[in-house]
Amino acid sequence: GYLTSEGHFYAGRTYEVGFSSKDLSLINEVRSLFAQLFGLKPTIGVNKYGVVTLRYLSRMLYDFFEENFPEIVKTSSEKRVPRQILCGSAEIGKEFLRGLFLGDGSIDFYSATLKSSSKALIEDCQDLLLKLGICSSISRGKDGYYRLRILSHSLKKFLEEVIPKRSPLYDKGMKLLEKSSWANRSHDVLPPDIGKTLRELMRSVGLAYRGQFNEHLKRNYGITRQTIKKEIDRIEQRIRHILKGIGETRDLRELRSLIGYSQEKL
Repeated sequence: GYLTSEGHFYAGRTYEVGFSSKDLSLINEVRSLFAQLFGLKPTIGVNKYGVVTLRYLSRMLYDFFEENFPEIVKTSSEKRVPRQILCGSAEIGKEFLRGLFLGDGSIDFYSATLKSSSKALIEDCQDLLLKLGICSSISRGKDGYYRLRILSHSLKKFLEEVIPKRSPLYDKGMKLLEKSSWANRSHDVLPPDIGKTLRELMRSVGLAYRGQFNEHLKRNYGITRQTIKKEIDRIEQRIRHILKGIGETRDLRELRSLIGYSQEKL
């Protein structure tokens, strides 16, 4: 998971497996893991931005990863979750996701997010999360990167299952969870597909659709109950107006004037 998020592989005159991060706790953990698993010590470099890089110069180590986990010995946009991880147990998937999110994940004011230039990697991670009963959504930003976001109702399970309590991500996630719980008490959120239904209903009764659900459908965002109720009220008001017009006259010209329908629609 760590190597998939912040790792690099190089084959040329030398063979190198490396890991880079500003987080010293991750650097120490990766260093410890390589010592335990492979008995290797790295050369260590620090750039002017404070990024620490562990470099393992070993042809045997490079060949080990290329043979067993070829999906991560690729450029960033071509990486995928290794087949052994996808086919493994939920516990193995959890460990992989933990390394991936600790290495490259973030938690902001809105969601827990994993960003990658590889669409396939993001989709594979969504499958791994579903093994743990955690729901997520995928979107593509203007920067060309794909983003996997943990949906609010799965955030608590995500924090419990994937993020260790000692991580700063856990504290940020708990604050977001408290904020989300408060927000969800204020207004329930329904699945975005209800926007399609409302859009069809508006058109069927002759109401102009102003594109109010386009962003929800495009980005798979939920729609608040308050917004849905407002549109349903408009639709019901329109239906009452139509029924009243039909009750007052059956003359097509008068109905067109009262209701605003075309003759074909009438």
